[in-house]
Amino acid sequence: MLNYYRRFIRQAVHILAPLVNFLKGIRNKKRPKRNVKIKAEEILQWTDEATTAFELVKQALAHAILLHHPMPNAPLSIWVDVSDFVVGGPLAQYHENVWQPLAFLSMKLSVSQKNWSTYN
Repeated sequence: MLNYYRRFIRQAVHILAPLVNFLKGIRNKKRPKRNVKIKAEEILQWTDEATTAFELVKQALAHAILLHHPMPNAPLSIWVDVSDFVVGGPLAQYHENVWQPLAFLSMKLSVSQKNWSTYN
């Protein structure tokens, strides 16, 4: 559900990063057939850090920003910010003397993308 709503949340990748890292290594498969034993390393061990991250995600979703519909002739702008592991920024339109958000875009950088320059 949050994957759809992430465009309404500022810095969604930063907020989701602890949960994504927490779930790394867990197999994403359909339900196992009956009488199949689950390996000990596949059992999810919930931690205090995971609880904190989950609460932050819930709070961000509850306070998601109202996005505007695009106006055909309004000037558009995108502001981009880059850190060591994510790229993100809002897409906005200038309408009635104010910048209105249309979407918040973000993505986690892959291992090879983390080697790219962030100042060009």
